Amino acid sequence: MKQAVIYARSAALNKDSLRTQISLCKRFAADNGYIVVKVFADNSASGRLTKRPALQKLFNDINSDWDTVIVLDRPRFFREPYLYIKYMLKLNFAGKRIISCIERLSSTSYDRREMQRNDLCSN
Repeated sequence: MKQAVIYARSAALNKDSLRTQISLCKRFAADNGYIVVKVFADNSASGRLTKRPALQKLFNDINSDWDTVIVLDRPRFFREPYLYIKYMLKLNFAGKRIISCIERLSSTSYDRREMQRNDLCSN
């Protein structure tokens, strides 16, 4: 089975939001043949910032055996498309990928038009 980590983020101090994101990501993982080996969660953290404790831990762990980061949707990782792409490429260069549960985006099937369409829908 493929090994994955989950990244969840909430801008507000909202543990229910994080629990819901993690639960949906775990269900997605199970339905798609992934074993979740770690969960990284940032509470009360802006999606426009890169200095988030759990996000930094995720990238510090980038050389571990997992191969995929599962997020609920693109804005949970980064709100700004250019930051999403920048950090997605960091994952790709390390042999990892990121997939979104509900947007059906993955770093191995990235399509700029799809990213733009999803960005327009998220505002």
